[in-house]
Amino acid sequence: MTSIALDGVVWHDRDGRRVRLGFRDGVLVSVRPWRRSLRDLVLWASGKSNYYITSLLNQFWNATAYSFPATLYAALWTASLTKASTGATAGECSYTGYVRVAVTANTANFPVSSGGSNIQNATAITFAANAGSLQTATFFAILDLATLGAGNILYWGSISSTAINPGDTPVVAINGLTASEA
Repeated sequence: MTSIALDGVVWHDRDGRRVRLGFRDGVLVSVRPWRRSLRDLVLWASGKSNYYITSLLNQFWNATAYSFPATLYAALWTASLTKASTGATAGECSYTGYVRVAVTANTANFPVSSGGSNIQNATAITFAANAGSLQTATFFAILDLATLGAGNILYWGSISSTAINPGDTPVVAINGLTASEA
């Protein structure tokens, strides 16, 4: 099946998968898998989880050691999160192929924040393509464990309701994630 149209209409390859076509001077130059962009959708409207706040307070005020994770895990939720939520909170995306995305905590992925400003991602955070049925993501979280249904949420926030259709590849584009302590 081939769908051909311009002006924002989705194109499909012969197997019915959605693709994005790239044109230069009216000539087709690339065919890429469709990516559902989450750029500018991560709105840290909420912030840190109770777990993370407690860990930081105890480290600072009680000299109780807290080991910051070397790898962070991005996740999508179809249900609401609160500061009391954990990695076991119901409603994490579960489309066929979904896994949490590992991102190393370093200055290549998250350039150094200075002067009390925010921090943003310097590399795209790309989730696996949806090989199942439609799911609508409404929340985003950063966790300390890759295992679905486990771990601790560190940061969380609401995002614009985003339909992840079969064949879509959700992506948080560069600078699409912003965390602030202000």
